[in-house]
Amino acid sequence: MITGMVNLIFDLDDTLYKERDYAKSGLVHIGKKIADLCSQPDPTSRLIAFFENGNKDAVGTVCRELGIGDTDRRALLKDMQAHRPMISLSPDAADLIAALRTTGQHFAIITDGRSVTQRAKLSSLGLLGGGPCMISEEIGASKPDPKAFKMIQKTADAASFVYVADNPLKDFIAPNLLGWETIMLKDDGCNIHSQSVEVPPIARPRRVVSSLLELMEFT
Repeated sequence: MITGMVNLIFDLDDTLYKERDYAKSGLVHIGKKIADLCSQPDPTSRLIAFFENGNKDAVGTVCRELGIGDTDRRALLKDMQAHRPMISLSPDAADLIAALRTTGQHFAIITDGRSVTQRAKLSSLGLLGGGPCMISEEIGASKPDPKAFKMIQKTADAASFVYVADNPLKDFIAPNLLGWETIMLKDDGCNIHSQSVEVPPIARPRRVVSSLLELMEFT
């Protein structure tokens, strides 16, 4: 137990769960929709194969192959963004969140993305209603803009702040400037965004951990 009250703030994607799991959940969901739309065999395996091979527009590629027009393609993408994903907290995240809740420790989330998408993720992960959640579309600012971090500072009753995230390109600049403790969860090889990038000192986390269980000191 550390001295003083510490408010833990988490990134969401590739920090508390694996973003690849969300992508695959969306492709499974949309594969069934495409099959119904075109009266074709379910293209899910093809969608996932495109994704795994680095195709960032797997849905668009399959739609073009099947002659699905832009209007239907956009409707499919919108449906995918709003679907309730089949995802779960990473095991270490689940244990840490459970420990925080048991001890009554506060935590919050700062995440970039669409409101409908991020809230669907939070709902599936059981994280809604557990504390402040700042979503970029809802507040009108994305990282590295400091707006979300300053909002947390104004509303949270904490002696200090700790931000835990995964992306060195954007996650740690604002909290570093604000004097927060910054911790990067090391990529286990499955992250969407590479951590093998050169960044200026202000963008570097103050600490790197291989598992969120290393943060049990904050419970």
